[in-house]
Amino acid sequence: MQQFYRRAVKNVVRHGDTDIFPFPIENHVFHDEVDKVVAILQEVDGDIPRALAERPPINVGALAPVGYTGFRWAMQIDPIWNALYLSWVLSIADQIEQVRLPVSQQRVFSYRYEWSDESESCFSREVTWRKFIEKAIEKAEASAFVVSCR
Repeated sequence: MQQFYRRAVKNVVRHGDTDIFPFPIENHVFHDEVDKVVAILQEVDGDIPRALAERPPINVGALAPVGYTGFRWAMQIDPIWNALYLSWVLSIADQIEQVRLPVSQQRVFSYRYEWSDESESCFSREVTWRKFIEKAIEKAEASAFVVSCR
C-alpha cells in the first residue's frame, strides 16, 4: 500500500484535491514531509475505527457557483482523509479500468486512470472534455432530435 500512499500524496501536492477551493495549507506539509505523511496514512489505515474515533475527518462545505446562474454544494475533505481515500482508489484503479468500456468505443468520456510518475497525475490525457463535445456534436448532426440535461 505504501506506493499508493506516496502516489496519493504526490498527486494532491501537484494537482490539489479539488478545482473549487484553493489548496489547503496542509499541501505544504505534504510536499515537505512526504515520508511523515505516508507514516500517518499507514497508521490511520491500520486501525480505521480508532482513527475515526480519535481524529475524524473535518470537512469544509460551501455553496460554489456553477456558471452565471447556479450553485452547487461543494465539500473540501480533510487533507489526511482525502489522501487516504485517494490511496484506496489508486490501489484498485487498474482493476476498475479493466472492466470499463474501452476508450476506443467513444461511449464514456469520464476521467480514465493512468498513473504518470512524470506529472504525478492519476488521469489519462487521452479522454478530454473537447473529445466529448466533438463526439456529441457528431452524434447530434446525425440525429433528428437532441435532448440536453443539466
